[in-house]
Amino acid sequence: SDGAVVKNVVVDGTVQTTGNYVAGVVGYAISKNAPVTISSCTNKAEVTGSDYISGIAGYAGTVVFDGCTNSGVLKGNTRIGGIAGYAFEGQLDNCANSGSLTGAANGGGIYKNNAYNSGHWFCVESNAATNLDSSTKGVGGILGYGQNTTVNSGSNTGAISGVSKIGGIVGASYGVITKDCVNNGSVSASATMAGGIAGWAYTRHTSTNDVNNGSVTGKAMVGGIIGIMNALGYSSMNSTSVITNAKNTGAVTSTGKITLAAAGDTMTDYSMCGGIVGLFAPNAAVANNYTSRRGIIHLNDCENVADITGAGYGVGGVIGLSWSWWYASVDSTVKNCSNSGKVTGHARVAGIIGEQFARWIGHNKITYVNVSNSGDVYSTATSGGATAAGIIGRSYYHSTSTTVTAGNYGAIISNAYNTGNIYYAVETNANPYAGGIVAYTQECSLKNVYNLGSIGPKSGVAPVEAASASIGGIIGQAANTYNPVAFAYFEEGLAANALGTASKETNVKNVAVVDPVELTLSPTVTIKETEYDNVIAALNAWIASQSKPGDYYTWGEGPVFVK
Repeated sequence: SDGAVVKNVVVDGTVQTTGNYVAGVVGYAISKNAPVTISSCTNKAEVTGSDYISGIAGYAGTVVFDGCTNSGVLKGNTRIGGIAGYAFEGQLDNCANSGSLTGAANGGGIYKNNAYNSGHWFCVESNAATNLDSSTKGVGGILGYGQNTTVNSGSNTGAISGVSKIGGIVGASYGVITKDCVNNGSVSASATMAGGIAGWAYTRHTSTNDVNNGSVTGKAMVGGIIGIMNALGYSSMNSTSVITNAKNTGAVTSTGKITLAAAGDTMTDYSMCGGIVGLFAPNAAVANNYTSRRGIIHLNDCENVADITGAGYGVGGVIGLSWSWWYASVDSTVKNCSNSGKVTGHARVAGIIGEQFARWIGHNKITYVNVSNSGDVYSTATSGGATAAGIIGRSYYHSTSTTVTAGNYGAIISNAYNTGNIYYAVETNANPYAGGIVAYTQECSLKNVYNLGSIGPKSGVAPVEAASASIGGIIGQAANTYNPVAFAYFEEGLAANALGTASKETNVKNVAVVDPVELTLSPTVTIKETEYDNVIAALNAWIASQSKPGDYYTWGEGPVFVK
């Protein structure tokens, strides 16, 4: 079918079979040389089948879609898409879906790397240690599963539901590009991996100017834009996945929690629920090759304004959980991102990222620049370990494999602020781990940060006295000496200390309390031999002292960013 053209076809009625490759217009299309073109086609029929189900084309190899629409109800097991059930090396431009899509089959697991057996990822539910592979299945408003395919200006208003790998635009992605896409339909996974734009982005996924306005619900790995975003470095290649200028306005909810296990780590009771990404996973596929086979993820200019709610650990306004299970990236970034929605989870909950976890210290770094939270953060844990904060709930590593320089690895935070209130459940909790910027950390660096949010119990009038050990205006508890702090400020009366009194970090410099009316600093701070007694002046002076001051937002009245 090289060079074939299908144009202006309208289908109505019912298309029903128990087989595969079922669609309203074309069941199976593939080209080896000149691409097939399908343009201005419309499906209104109800389509039912098993696998590769779509309103327009069930299976599409090297096919260009332009201006196609589906309003028919689609039902099947998996690889179900409003425009294409499966597409590789294709393009979908200006296509829309308004029909409801339902998939009955499980979309498979996260991924399995056969080259490194102990590096397998598991999703363990109901205490059954099932090794889930990277089955290329999914249900999406435009595309069920895509490989090296581009979706431009796709839109969905239909309800998209299934078991796992469910997305408003793309269910499952391997090297897919989505650009200028909008989802307004509800997205629901009865198990895991649900996203307003994509449910499962395996590697080399790029999202630009995408918006989700629909509610997104799943048991775990739930994101306003992407449920799980992975970047897997392999062979002799790095792998980079990027989200740029994304916005989420739809409520994101994790209804349950699961266990993850890989290479000796077991992570129980996780929801992995985020306003932009549920599970953020930059990884290297092969041990001892983390420098040349890196997985890298970049989040740039992303915004969440919706409420984020999770039942377990790892809930964040932007990212739920970052998990680097083996020798991972040192180059991933979160820049110019913000949250204004309310964030609620059991624990390890924060305005930007619920938890950043790395298997090894010194083999993982995520740089956070110009990040801000204005939404309230609430941990529902009634005893111990609430780990609630404005920016990061917990920064944690499994074990030490190398000597590291403090401040070079883990969570590197610069030019950030929080104005949201930080709550844990009850005043009787003597170990809440709550902080204006970071709640609990083993590996982070803070520079030029500011907290204006209150910190305390949701129920009761004040923390018990012992809670001061893990409550801080900046950090709740720094568990070791890998957590330097410099040029950090918090409003007077929010906490007794910048760091909880049980913190072990001693490299704390130019930390001051801010008068809430006059915005004066106590004590004053010195930057480039100039003394500053005003917080806005000090924040901007630090930026001016950097080698690339243009990389940072400046500060204005509030203080808040001037963008």
